[in-house]
Amino acid sequence: MQRYTTIALFSAIVLSVSILGVYGFTSVPSTLKVQSDTQNIGAVPLLGHVTLTVTDPQGNILTYHQGDNIVVNQAEDCLSKKIFGIASNICPTGGAVYSVIGLGNQTSPPAVAKTDTALDHEITNQAGLTRLAASTLTETDATSGAPVSDVLQAQFTDSSSSAATITEAGLFNSTAISAVGMFAHQTFSGVTLNSGDSLTVKWTVTMGT
Repeated sequence: MQRYTTIALFSAIVLSVSILGVYGFTSVPSTLKVQSDTQNIGAVPLLGHVTLTVTDPQGNILTYHQGDNIVVNQAEDCLSKKIFGIASNICPTGGAVYSVIGLGNQTSPPAVAKTDTALDHEITNQAGLTRLAASTLTETDATSGAPVSDVLQAQFTDSSSSAATITEAGLFNSTAISAVGMFAHQTFSGVTLNSGDSLTVKWTVTMGT
């Protein structure tokens, strides 16, 4: 009885080896469907929206502008590195956060791009219109029907003796222009401020769907 069992087992081994010889160890028959467990969950949208409101010394609204902006590559790279603890010189150092707004006055600034790292011509020497940290910052947690939202706002007042035409704005992580750290950028048709006028810039950043 043991003899027949051994022969049957040997025959099964020979048959298995013969099949593998035909297909090879790494081959998969073309009729075999392979299912992957990977799910496409999509990217997490990171969006920015900026509004600009110009008022005269009496508080009367003179100009209002709004529009979506570009969240630049530098910001997305930094967020990724912060989440996973990867050291990088493009991220805010110490307690620095993306809460600083800068203004530009280039006559015809080029269209914004994901690769931007600075304003085309930032205002550095006109009183009241240089980089300014947001005076208010509010955050609204995500819900099942809305993404997380952060709103930053700063008010600039032209305290010089001359007018200025603002054509771009950026969101940064430092009041120092030499620092690396742009988050978002937007250009727009010229917004004029006369001496004594104020410009309120409100930046809304949403993340999620």
